[in-house]
Amino acid sequence: MTRADELDPDHNPKHWIATNLRLFRITYNMTGVEVARLLGITKSQVSNIEAGDANLQMKHAEILDERWNTRGHFARLVRFRDRPHDPDWYHEFTRYEQSADRIEAYSALLVPGLLQTEAYMTALFQVSTAVTDIDRAVRERLDRQRVLCREKPPELRILIKESALLDPVGGPEVMRRQLLLLLEASQWKNVIIRVVARGTGAHLGLDGSFQLLQGPKGNCAYTEAVGGGRLIEDPEKVAEYRLRYDRLNADAQPRAVSERLIREAIESMK
Repeated sequence: MTRADELDPDHNPKHWIATNLRLFRITYNMTGVEVARLLGITKSQVSNIEAGDANLQMKHAEILDERWNTRGHFARLVRFRDRPHDPDWYHEFTRYEQSADRIEAYSALLVPGLLQTEAYMTALFQVSTAVTDIDRAVRERLDRQRVLCREKPPELRILIKESALLDPVGGPEVMRRQLLLLLEASQWKNVIIRVVARGTGAHLGLDGSFQLLQGPKGNCAYTEAVGGGRLIEDPEKVAEYRLRYDRLNADAQPRAVSERLIREAIESMK
C-alpha cells in the first residue's frame, strides 16, 4: 500500500483525491471506520482510496460533499480524474492486467497485444506516430505477455473482428506467423478465441475495441484510442461494457468455425 508521503497529487488525479480525502477526514476528526460507515463501504476500501490504490466513486464523492459541506469539491475532483485520455490510465490498466484472473477483449482492428508476435508488434510500432522508441515499446509489450506465463495464468477470452485477421500487418509472412500463433493460442486451456465474421452486419463492436478485467484489484474496463485510452472503474459503467461484450459474444462465431476462419486467413497469406 502506498504511504501518504509517496503520493504524487501534482501529477496523478487519483493521488490528488487520496490526499484530499485524508486531509478532510483528519480536519473533521473522523476515523477511517467512521468514513467507511458514512459511505457504506469497508475501512479497507477507505484505506485503499487514501493510498491511491482505489478510486473514489461519484456517489461517495457526493456523500462527502454533503457531509462536509464542500460545495461539490469531491465531485469535481472525480470528474477531473475521469476526463478523457489521462496519461496515467494506461499504466493503471497494465497494473490491473498483470494481476487479473480473467481478461476479456474485443479487438476491432488488430490482434490483441497479449497474443502479438514480436514481428507483428514491431510492424505496428514502426508506423505509429505515438511511439518514439520502438525497441522499448516492444520490450514493454513482451513484458506484459508474461502474465500468460504465470503458474495460474488468467482466463483469456478474445473476440476479434474477421477483418483484423486479413490485413497483412508487416507483410504476408509476418501476418501468417501471427495467425499461426493465434491458432495455437486457441488450443490453450485458458484461452477462447471467437471471430466476429464480416457478414455479421451492424453490431456493438463498431464503436471500437475494449477490454474487461477482473482480479484482486477489482473490475475495470479499458477502451483504446489513438495516443492513449480510457480506464473505466465505475461499477455502473463497467457493467455497461459487460453488457456490450456479452452481446458481441452472442454474435461471434462458435470456436470451431472461428478456428476455420483463422486457418483460411493463414492460407490467404501464402
